[in-house]
Amino acid sequence: MTLFVFVTLAAIAIALLSILIPLWQHQRDRYLLAGVSVLILVPLSLIAVYAIVGEPRAIQRDQTPSDQLRGQLITIANQLERNPDNQANWLALGSAYKNIESFSSAEHAFRRALYLDPEDALTQVELAETLIFANVGQTPEEAILLLEQALATEPANQKALWLKGVIAFSNEQYTDAIGQWQQLLATLPAEAPVRTSIERQINLARQQLGEVPTGRVIDLAIEIAPEIQESLEGDEVVFVIAQATDGPPTPLAARRLIVDDLPTTLSLSDADAMIEGLTLSAFGEIILTARISMSGDVAPNPGDYEGRVSVGPLTEASLVIDTPLE
Repeated sequence: MTLFVFVTLAAIAIALLSILIPLWQHQRDRYLLAGVSVLILVPLSLIAVYAIVGEPRAIQRDQTPSDQLRGQLITIANQLERNPDNQANWLALGSAYKNIESFSSAEHAFRRALYLDPEDALTQVELAETLIFANVGQTPEEAILLLEQALATEPANQKALWLKGVIAFSNEQYTDAIGQWQQLLATLPAEAPVRTSIERQINLARQQLGEVPTGRVIDLAIEIAPEIQESLEGDEVVFVIAQATDGPPTPLAARRLIVDDLPTTLSLSDADAMIEGLTLSAFGEIILTARISMSGDVAPNPGDYEGRVSVGPLTEASLVIDTPLE
């Protein structure tokens, strides 16, 4: 800071003197007072501004996500300039453009990637999604064809199954939507947090068909006590387990969330059965437990936090995670 001030003052002084000295020599009395005033006031003003604004490097801001993404785009573009036949880089470039909703550029990149590898299911799905985003309200036939090609190669492609269900739902083809999303559920582990959203969409499609989900369904609202919430980072694992009060210790249903997902309401149903025959409908009273695992282990450990509630024939329940385990 001190060096910057001295160097700046010296530069200003030299500039001012180069102007004032000739003036002083020719009209000494008239310009002497003005020259001295300027020589004093300008540096003082500079120091005042410097004190308010700070050092020049203070104007440098931290990189925003947009800056980082722009840097990634430049890096990928430079790599493609050196190797234009790198399919993975074209795929990465398309994904980056899609993330900033530059769908025209994303489409171009994905088409180039698909040209280099016409059978790549990932590229087919990404291009299909880009076409869907770029044509809101009307799904292009090409997008549907690309998804079908991807599923022919990878029947368990999760994004393709999801998008096929979304397209069917938007076209009021609710039975097809349910079928796609049920296939998607079959590819997911029982504790996958995304199951809740998919099941909710399936229920919406069933409601459109006038159907009521078969078997028992319990809507469970979960929240964390404020005094516990304050001590958490947000990425801790939360296990939600349903067990029969009078029955085997094996969970009848289970979900895996993280702290940042809470508070939330999720639906547990017979479709969540982990073992055939052990469903919520098969038992009367159910114990619902939500536990924050500080270690990430399924088994409870000291230091974890837990909340419990018992339900009989009810279809709704709520619990608060407020009990530390010792």
